[in-house]
Amino acid sequence: MSLTNQWLLVILTAKLTIISLEERFMPSTRDKIIQNALLLFARKGYQAVSVQEIARAVGIRAPSLYNHFDSKRAIFDAIIHDMTKIYHQQAAQIGLGWQSGRQDAQAFAGIGEERLLAMVNNLFVWFLHEPVVSNLRRVLTLSQFEDRELAALLTKLYMEDPLHYQEQLFDVILPATDGTSHSLKALALIFYAPIYFLLLRCDREPEYENEARDLLAEHVRNFCRIYTKQEE
Repeated sequence: MSLTNQWLLVILTAKLTIISLEERFMPSTRDKIIQNALLLFARKGYQAVSVQEIARAVGIRAPSLYNHFDSKRAIFDAIIHDMTKIYHQQAAQIGLGWQSGRQDAQAFAGIGEERLLAMVNNLFVWFLHEPVVSNLRRVLTLSQFEDRELAALLTKLYMEDPLHYQEQLFDVILPATDGTSHSLKALALIFYAPIYFLLLRCDREPEYENEARDLLAEHVRNFCRIYTKQEE
C-alpha cells in the first residue's frame, strides 16, 4: 500500500470514528422531544402547547412524534420519570435517600451549623439551576390554575412531601427537652417556607439569586440558634 493510500485510510478511519462518537452522544429523537417539550411547557404552560408545536421545535412532523409518544401527557410523564431519576442521582451523591426524613436523620446528626448551611445552599443552587428540575417547577407553577392534576403534583412535590420529610427529620434530630415539645408541622413550615419563597422569587427574578442566598444563610443560622440544642 502506498504512503498516500495509507494516509487516506487513516483519514477515513478517523472520520468514521468521529461520526460513530457523534451518533453515540447525540440525543435521540425521543430525547429531543422530551427536551423541547419541557422548554415549551416552561415558557407557555402545559395547556398552551400543542403536539404540533413540539414536533416543529424538534424538526419533525406530528405523525412522526406519535411513533415515540402516544399523547402530550405521555411526554409529560416521561419528563417526570427523568426528573425522578435525576432526584435519586443527586440524593445518592450527597448521601441521602430523600424518601424518609427518619432514614436520612443520621446524615444530619451532629452536622453543625456551617455544614448544614453549606448543604442547604448547595441544594438550593441545584434546585434553582438543574435544567429539568427548574423547568418542571416553572411548568407546574404556570399550569396549576389550569390543570388539577398538575396543581396536585406541585402541591405534592414542593409542599406536602418536603414538609412531611422535614417533620420526620426534626422528630429525630430535635427531640423535646426540659419537658417542652415542638410542633413538628410548625417547625417544618418555619424552616421550609422561606426556602420555597426564595426559590420561587429566583425563578421569576434570576438577578435576585445572590441576595436570596444571603437571606437563606441568615435564615438557616437563625433557625439553628433558636431551635437546635446548643452544646454546653
